Amino acid sequence: MENNLKKYRKSSKLSLQELADMYGGTKSHCWALEKGTSVPTLKTAYAISKVLDKTVYAIWPDKTKVKDETIIIRRVVFD
Repeated sequence: MENNLKKYRKSSKLSLQELADMYGGTKSHCWALEKGTSVPTLKTAYAISKVLDKTVYAIWPDKTKVKDETIIIRRVVFD
């Protein structure tokens, strides 16, 4: 699953362990999320977005699956 997690983590000057500690996860899970081999729960995606001061959509682009009983996040643009 393509995402911008590594890009935003590095721009925040955080190691994998530091990010994991800040959102309450593990280094190995954070690594798997970056590589796209794991899908975050909605709770995890939101926690990471708060740590990195980015939106969930910025980290996991439009129409990316975020697991919480297979929830699909879609951005809706209102005029």
